Amino acid sequence: MVSEGLRDQLKQSMNEFIQLRGTIVLDIDSIFKVQDCIIPYLQFFMELNFGDFTAEQADKINTILNELKSAFITLNKSIHIFKGTPDNSSDNIERDISSLETTFNKYKNELDSFYTFSLVNKLNKSLSGLTDLYSNISNEISSFENRVNTSIEGLQILAGEIALPVYTEVYENEASRLQKASVRWLIVGIVLIFLFICMIFKMMSLDIDLPVITGIEPIVLLLTFLSLRMTLILFSIFVIYFVIHKHNILKHNATLNKTKANALAAYRGFVETSKDEEARNIILLKITDLIFSASNTGYLKNEDVKDLLKDSNALLSTISNITNKK
Repeated sequence: MVSEGLRDQLKQSMNEFIQLRGTIVLDIDSIFKVQDCIIPYLQFFMELNFGDFTAEQADKINTILNELKSAFITLNKSIHIFKGTPDNSSDNIERDISSLETTFNKYKNELDSFYTFSLVNKLNKSLSGLTDLYSNISNEISSFENRVNTSIEGLQILAGEIALPVYTEVYENEASRLQKASVRWLIVGIVLIFLFICMIFKMMSLDIDLPVITGIEPIVLLLTFLSLRMTLILFSIFVIYFVIHKHNILKHNATLNKTKANALAAYRGFVETSKDEEARNIILLKITDLIFSASNTGYLKNEDVKDLLKDSNALLSTISNITNKK
């Protein structure tokens, strides 16, 4: 593996060079290259994760780091000598910088390849982590879907065993009550029609003698007589119309509630026999819509009937919300 000691020694030599560079004044282009290019590159390189490299690669890196360390140590010694005797020539520094550049350039391609290798490994680890995260999320989603499906199946059972029978019975009872009420109103209408016919027949068969009243024209008496009888006839016709109309409304409502009861019974059969989950959910939505729309038509007026629907309304509303989101 890559020697930690070599890495630390190289870092120490580079830091020493940076400190010495600030204490001397040399107008040498190559010294700026060392400070601004080579040292930042090596600092970044030594921050890589060397645990990813093979033993052969680690040995090669150790060799490179050792040669670079030796080059920096030699350069630092030359700077110390130049700093102690400023009148000396800077040829030794230039020579050592040139030697450092040569060493760096000799291994530059290999350093780049090691950097690329480390970067690819880092990306692979990131992708592997993302893959594991995606797999965990997928497993959680599948688990959630299973729990939702289990809940829906439970609600379907409740709908089939509790809600639908309750609503079917409610609408059947309401249809029976309205049918009986319509029959009573029909009987009342028939009786009124019979009495009206008898009244008309009686009025047609009577001999009417208008009394003679002094000071009133006979024509006025005739009009008064006819207006009273026309009022009686029109009132009787209105009462008969009202009774027949009431009978028609009650019969219509009874037929409608009977239809709802039969539809719910048929839907229950479809829910119990259907094997397709999507079809079952659609049927449950239709059941919910059927019941809710029917309960808002004003046909169910009895307060006792409304109380029977409260618990079932909450259950079917929940089914509607869940199946609609699936």
